[in-house]
Amino acid sequence: MYRQLARWFQESSQVGPPPTSADTQNAALKVFDLHPLQLARLLEETWFMRTDTNGRPSLALPPELLLDQLESGIQLNGPNDIFPIFPDNETGDVGRRAIWNHLIYAYMIENTRIFEIMGRVLQEYLHGETLEVPSDATQRWLRATEDLFYRDAPSAGVHALTSWVRPDIRASRRNAYFRFFGMDLNHGTPDNRPYPFEKAKAANREFVAILEEFLREIWKGIENSINTSGVNATDDAAIASLAKQLFDMLRVRRRNGNLSREEFVHVTTLSWFHLTVEFDSPLVRDLKAEASSPEERLRKIGERVSLPAHAKSESYFILSETLSRLLIAVELGLFNSPANVRGLYAPPTPATPNALREDVMAIITHWSMATGRDLKAGKVTASPRAIASTNGHRPGAPVPAPVA
Repeated sequence: MYRQLARWFQESSQVGPPPTSADTQNAALKVFDLHPLQLARLLEETWFMRTDTNGRPSLALPPELLLDQLESGIQLNGPNDIFPIFPDNETGDVGRRAIWNHLIYAYMIENTRIFEIMGRVLQEYLHGETLEVPSDATQRWLRATEDLFYRDAPSAGVHALTSWVRPDIRASRRNAYFRFFGMDLNHGTPDNRPYPFEKAKAANREFVAILEEFLREIWKGIENSINTSGVNATDDAAIASLAKQLFDMLRVRRRNGNLSREEFVHVTTLSWFHLTVEFDSPLVRDLKAEASSPEERLRKIGERVSLPAHAKSESYFILSETLSRLLIAVELGLFNSPANVRGLYAPPTPATPNALREDVMAIITHWSMATGRDLKAGKVTASPRAIASTNGHRPGAPVPAPVA
């Protein structure tokens, strides 16, 4: 959500040549400079104006027609006040729209331990002066981060997911991950105990096993896609059958819009922290954590506050968006027919590039790296349902068992 807002700021003001890295960073800084009330109101606008009340939001960003009391004050200041990047419904234009990430995005980003690390950063800054005195820009980031993500949201707000019934937002996120994916996060409490949360009886406990088999079957297609002779083990019917199982599994969790609000809020939350380490933001610079990648910046920040990031953070950052795009396509039922699965593995040509295949290849590689289970090899007998690695942030800790 916040990364999309930064992209909108960039594209709406872009004139002439393609944007530079400085343009991208300046757009992100505009997001961090907004008042917390504006950011919270933008969530209300977005949720209120969604076009599919049973799913994740899909709408112009920011919306053009809003109730007065929901306006955030974030407006387009471009030529003629048009919305060329994310056209609204009234234009009849079906061009590019804001693509709201799947819940798997939040799950993968949170596995880097970024939420706990940033919480420790807040604690160090707000309780003392063990870190360098923050710049004005970092102080604005600290205020917005604390207001939006580390306190109870104002009652009746769309992002107010804590209450007497569910007082712990961390536990609420884990509950949603478990219901969708049958997985817990790869880290527990600060003292290495399992994090307590409600484990729903109705949960997709077989999600990982089916997803991994789905990816293995696609890999067979990739391996055989350029074969001109010999046996071809590609099985389009098997790929479609597994896609249909994932489709049914995920859609049943969304009946009548169930869990959509939770997904929206959790994805939005983790996008804020992802944006923070996506470039050398004011916080990154103040912590002397400049680097060339999100995982390296997070690693350095973790070292500053004595809370190490997960060793496989690079894979989790890559999986967050690639797997999100794939699961959105799966939930749309795009691969439920054998006639439609070839795009998952067909080799690109100069005339027809295949971004979907590139996503799948990245998913197979980095899922294997994050879990230690090689999806390019043959099927294994047992497949743990928790994404974790013995090389994670808890030295010597065993690979977590499937969540009971």
